Amino acid sequence: PPGSNVLGTKIVFKTKELPSGKQKYKCRCTAKGYAQRYGIDFDSTFAPTASFTSIRLFIALVVLFGLVLTQLDVKTAFLYAKLLHKVF
Repeated sequence: PPGSNVLGTKIVFKTKELPSGKQKYKCRCTAKGYAQRYGIDFDSTFAPTASFTSIRLFIALVVLFGLVLTQLDVKTAFLYAKLLHKVF
């Protein structure tokens, strides 16, 4: 949209020490969300995270109602949601 901001990205590198003494190198690409302006670049925020309590409640309901839980992929569940607006 006119007047909106294009977000830049930053690559973050991290070294993780494993119990065996070896090092594991990780890298991820993050958006510079701090450059956004409310009302221009976004209207609301959404954090697709699941708390441990929510996961326990979900599993308890599965057991209570005798349902079958075949897969619980919380890490990428939000990737398959239908978006109601355009993402820039």
